[in-house]
Amino acid sequence: MADAKKISCCPGHFAFTLFIASFLLGSGVLLGAVGAHWLSSFTPQNLLDTFKTGVHYQIIHGLGVFLIGVFEFIAYLAPEENKNFLPLKHFKWARNLMLLGIFLFSGHCYVYALTANKFFVIPIPFGGASFIIAWFTLAFSFYSKIKWKDSGRSR
Repeated sequence: MADAKKISCCPGHFAFTLFIASFLLGSGVLLGAVGAHWLSSFTPQNLLDTFKTGVHYQIIHGLGVFLIGVFEFIAYLAPEENKNFLPLKHFKWARNLMLLGIFLFSGHCYVYALTANKFFVIPIPFGGASFIIAWFTLAFSFYSKIKWKDSGRSR
């Protein structure tokens, strides 16, 4: 039997990223069920909608974090000559911005929905901005790797 390559945590921390993403996705499903079956019995519709929005964005960006973990894993397995194609530094930034966004956006949506205290609405736009910057960071990381044939150089 051939020896399988044992994969341990690497500089890209893909195992950590995949763990966090899986936790966020599982807790997002759990929170969605709580919102649908428990909160709906006593929470006003506008606050329930806010809670559902938090769940929605947690799951979307949990999938984004999972995708980044897959990219980190691919970079870990890639031969040395191909490692420069996958910009790990940008992946780390995008992952951390998505995690920050989930905390600021989804987390504060949950707290606001449960307390109806408008103070908890203040950080929500910063979470949204964090999501936007994270996705543009990923876009930039891949855009910077495109080889432009018409100009004969990469941008």
